[in-house]
Amino acid sequence: MSLELCEFKSSRVGKLLLYINDEQYPDILDVLELYRLKSGIVIDQYSDTELSSGLNILITCALEAINSSTGSKQIQQEFLSVLQAAESENKSIIFLGE
Repeated sequence: MSLELCEFKSSRVGKLLLYINDEQYPDILDVLELYRLKSGIVIDQYSDTELSSGLNILITCALEAINSSTGSKQIQQEFLSVLQAAESENKSIIFLGE
């Protein structure tokens, strides 16, 4: 199972921003679980989740998870960078579970 993070424009899936394979997925679980606890929104490998707002909360969760881990993984840093870029460009995103 994998998770794709894509742009979401005019109710259509756009450019792929980040591909998270099944080996990398456990490395971002802390971020996704913290986000679920704070927002009530579930992002997982089994469903699609659109975010047109709320990226700040997800970015904060990613920062918290990275700062609390003993050694951040490369995928965590990539995930954070993609989220920050999308937020700065006011993009909507969609997570596609596969």
